[in-house]
Amino acid sequence: MGTGGLALVLVLGVVFYTSHTKELQKPGTLSLTEGQTLAQAIQREFSDQDRDSDGLRDWEEGLWGADPNNPDTDNDGALDGEEVDNNRNPIKAGPDDVLTDIQIQNGVRSYEELNNTDVFARAFFTDYLQLRQGGQLQTQTGKDKLVEQLLSNESLSSFTENNFTEADVTKSQLNTPSAFRQYANAVGSIVETFSLNNRNEAVILLEALEKDDPSVLDELIPIQEAYKNIGEEMQKLVVPKDAVDIHLELLSSISRIETTIAIMRKTFTDPLQAISALKAYQGNATALRLAFVNANTFFNKQGIVFDQTESGYLFTSIAKNN
Repeated sequence: MGTGGLALVLVLGVVFYTSHTKELQKPGTLSLTEGQTLAQAIQREFSDQDRDSDGLRDWEEGLWGADPNNPDTDNDGALDGEEVDNNRNPIKAGPDDVLTDIQIQNGVRSYEELNNTDVFARAFFTDYLQLRQGGQLQTQTGKDKLVEQLLSNESLSSFTENNFTEADVTKSQLNTPSAFRQYANAVGSIVETFSLNNRNEAVILLEALEKDDPSVLDELIPIQEAYKNIGEEMQKLVVPKDAVDIHLELLSSISRIETTIAIMRKTFTDPLQAISALKAYQGNATALRLAFVNANTFFNKQGIVFDQTESGYLFTSIAKNN
């Protein structure tokens, strides 16, 4: 099994968690919709579709590098599914196609120097083959287990960097309703200035993968730049002392999303990092939305209600859609 086939299956599975929800078709860099859970998305990709009726599901054909439209990819007289169930390689003609223990552990092909993607691919493939040959992939429980093992893989790093501290903020000693309102309107104005009428990031990535066209990912460049600009301009604000925690929460969330988008752009060159970024994508988007909701709650406690003509109404709008 090549890592490219694995990456395609995994990345497609991950991005599907957002691509089928209507709200994610809405434009706007800060639409902040949550979508479905990652596990549900990957499970949907582990469907039972088997176009050539060879006993090997289409997504499994991708793992092996087999032809989903040819029931006997290697033309040796045995169905692809039968070969896998009998510990044989469906893309290598028999009789010398029996898989060794080392091949199974290594994901069929040999690896001389392992990068992170190779290590991840090997571990996933071994889990998959054990579950299949044990008949467990015929059940929902087996699929649940495969998804659980996939998402718990330690090779998928989390994105907890880009945290800001009070040292990064210029504070004002003013804690009046007027100061809070001025701050909120400034944040709203920055978002209004730099937000784009763009498609959702995950939808763009899905199209790039479906078309196998890295150039589609160029559409992510201005979106990443928009988040960068929003973050940089917000760092220049003078923040009322009691609003510093809110400001730091917003800054950190925006910075993390910028990071995940930057790594999404590397999908075709570094699939493991891209999978890691997508794993973090939903959590980061949720965190940013909650940062705006928490800020709105704070302003309400100060007796501040924003009119729809004010830029600060952004906080109210996001809270209403939460």
